[in-house]
Amino acid sequence: MKWRKECNGLSPRSGVCGLRLCKLAVRWAALALAAAAAPTAGLAEVRLATSVSLVRMVVAPDGSSQAQLADSALAVAGDELRYVITFINTGVLAVDGGAIVITNPIPEAAEYVFGSAGGDGARVLYAVDPDGDFATFQHLSVVEGNSPRPAKAADVRALRWIYELSLAPGASGEVWFHAYLKSSDRQ
Repeated sequence: MKWRKECNGLSPRSGVCGLRLCKLAVRWAALALAAAAAPTAGLAEVRLATSVSLVRMVVAPDGSSQAQLADSALAVAGDELRYVITFINTGVLAVDGGAIVITNPIPEAAEYVFGSAGGDGARVLYAVDPDGDFATFQHLSVVEGNSPRPAKAADVRALRWIYELSLAPGASGEVWFHAYLKSSDRQ
């Protein structure tokens, strides 16, 4: 059985500045990622849930740095956020590998953190235009003037995960990415 869900979201509008923009980015990002899939003939159903956490670096007793997750409502410009999209098969049949496709824009008030997108059993693709073509990062390019150049992390405006494993009834998986909240002067 094949099932495909495109999770396209919303992004904050420009014109809001400072801390308010950052808080709106967190709220908009959560809305952008939250979606529920429609059932396919009542037999296969995949639901999505999203969580957004603030990433804080703390010094461990041995002197090493460790990431700790905190409430995203505390985020300010320059902070790193971790977005996790959890998907679960709530139907009675397995969902075929490759049938779960999650597409998500990077919020306007955020900048993708290079190398942070992932998911066990999922292939990640990137786009510089949420409505454009998706490719592996090394094949991504942007045009400046009349000349193409390799894309940078800041150019990434959308991510797509293709879950390549079969998902049994009741089973779940996760995909994720990190983004920095931009200051109002970087938009």
